[in-house]
Amino acid sequence: MPRSILGSSAPDPTHEWIAKTLLENGDLNFVQRLLSGREHPRISIGQDAQGNQRYATHQMAWEYLGPGEKVIGVFPNVVYDERSKSLKWLNPEQAREHAWKTKQFIRLDSEQQADILSSRYKEVLSHLSERGTLEQGSQSMNPPYEIK
Repeated sequence: MPRSILGSSAPDPTHEWIAKTLLENGDLNFVQRLLSGREHPRISIGQDAQGNQRYATHQMAWEYLGPGEKVIGVFPNVVYDERSKSLKWLNPEQAREHAWKTKQFIRLDSEQQADILSSRYKEVLSHLSERGTLEQGSQSMNPPYEIK
């Protein structure tokens, strides 16, 4: 039986697939931020109904990308801006264009895969963190920003 990335004797196949997909795309800036296992910058995105400040670090989405919109890609709406060396929130259209232009997206085969990855990736991060897999998978991943 293959070894589980998440270390469970009876792993959730969806969580395993998400973890594998993230680790296989560890060269992407936004995935490095996810997998760094360290505190990373966040940006304010307003307040919730109770008046509490809300923050985002990735705010993942998926869309069809590229000429003819034939490529299914998962990408963040919160991106790292090289010029300002900070995170920026992009509206959905800007994020979609940015993902295609910079190749900062995970290419998938189906809408179902894209929906699962973009909506459930956080479920896996805590498991990877508990196992130490984040640090193992990101030893060479130094973020291009300072953590303050």
